[in-house]
Amino acid sequence: MERSKKIIRIGLYGILINFLLVVFKAAVGVLSGSIAITLDAVNNFSDMISSAVTIVATKMAKKPADEKHPFGHGRIEYLAAIIIAVIILFTGFTALQESVGKILSPTPSDYGFSSFIVLFAAVAVKLTFGLYLRKEGNKLNAQTLKASAADSFTDAAISGTTIFSALLYRFLGINIDGYIGAFISLVIIKTGIDVIQEAFSSLIGEHNDTELSEKIIKKVESFPQVHHATDLILHDYGPDSMIGSIHIEVDDTMDARQIDELSRKITSTLYDEYGIIFTVGLYAVNTTDSFIKALEEKIRKVALEQEGVIEVHGFYYNATEKKVIFDIVVDFTYHPRKELKKKLEALYPDLKFIIFVDYKYG
Repeated sequence: MERSKKIIRIGLYGILINFLLVVFKAAVGVLSGSIAITLDAVNNFSDMISSAVTIVATKMAKKPADEKHPFGHGRIEYLAAIIIAVIILFTGFTALQESVGKILSPTPSDYGFSSFIVLFAAVAVKLTFGLYLRKEGNKLNAQTLKASAADSFTDAAISGTTIFSALLYRFLGINIDGYIGAFISLVIIKTGIDVIQEAFSSLIGEHNDTELSEKIIKKVESFPQVHHATDLILHDYGPDSMIGSIHIEVDDTMDARQIDELSRKITSTLYDEYGIIFTVGLYAVNTTDSFIKALEEKIRKVALEQEGVIEVHGFYYNATEKKVIFDIVVDFTYHPRKELKKKLEALYPDLKFIIFVDYKYG
């Protein structure tokens, strides 16, 4: 089944399940006078809205690319996750306000047998549905489903806590309904914060998936003409839409026709296997000049001895201008470019060094 159709179907399941939970919990909450059960019903109502947002966002995200949005509309799913997070946060803060009122002005509750039946059923349903959502969310790479899964587990914990409160009141006469409601509210708020952080992280741009990056690098380096593949960057335009770029090191004796043929083979192979459109950049590796080769080896050794340098690539020597150009890959905590440049200029005062800094994106 197509990804979007499956997400929409799961969203419809969510609306139906949460509607039934709202009806039963609201009825029990009103009849028992329990603020905790009533707030639990309100939380399930917010889940219904979240499922509706998931459906609408999935439909919008599948819109094809157009003149204003040439990379498609896939990132709408990340915006939808933010909307779901805002709904969760609103529910949490509203519930907290009601719970504080219940703490300041406590009223007795009346938990009957039906209350426990509904709450136990709610825990079972939400745990089962949460596991299903998490499984499908990971399989379909759908943040909206993963956000709903987190919310379902939260709901199960909330209902379990409400059961504890009800049992405590029924058998010991201890009324902690308002405090349980406040606890539920804080859990809801925490869930909303987690969801919004993950969604914003995706919008800002995250580290490449390490496993996918390793597979792509390995695939590119499997071509016999490629000495080394580096500078892999994956641009995420939604769960089903990526554009990538990568640099390869090849012999400096290859001509334009050979390079073009190799580049086309690499891009077509990566698209067939991963569905990602790639741009392939080029670094020429010296194979004929022993002086340049020896110079590169010495500079590479000095660079790799520098704290924070992970890799050296793209070495180029311009004999006419006595200019050395290369890239260093560094970690995100230390940038030794200036120190490295000073050290190399001291060792080779007649050479000019241009050093570009890259990061390990995957």
